[in-house]
Amino acid sequence: MQAFFEWLILHDLKHEGKLRHMNGPQFFQTKMGHKFYEHDVPRIADSLACIAKELKNATEHKEQQQQDLNEGETAYLKEKIISITNYVREINESWEMSYKKQGAVPYPDAKSVMSVLTRLLRKP
Repeated sequence: MQAFFEWLILHDLKHEGKLRHMNGPQFFQTKMGHKFYEHDVPRIADSLACIAKELKNATEHKEQQQQDLNEGETAYLKEKIISITNYVREINESWEMSYKKQGAVPYPDAKSVMSVLTRLLRKP
């Protein structure tokens, strides 16, 4: 791994035109360089892996929450539609029964409003 970092640093310095010959040990040969490559770099890699794992978990958790919310809203809306449909059906039946008992015919506007509501609520 150390050789890779040496190559990477030298490659970047050559590419940027900043490579110059230095007297003395190379960075990786110093105590600070040794600590950096042997201790700091693995800790950085572990920290990045931990961050990636937490980000993945948070994303999955958020997606699950959204899915649960969508399912809950769908169930609630279905329940409301069924409730309204049943209410309209009951009103329509009670109107028809009361008109039959009286021997009268419902006025056209009232009957058509109920028919329209019933048809609208029955459509998927």
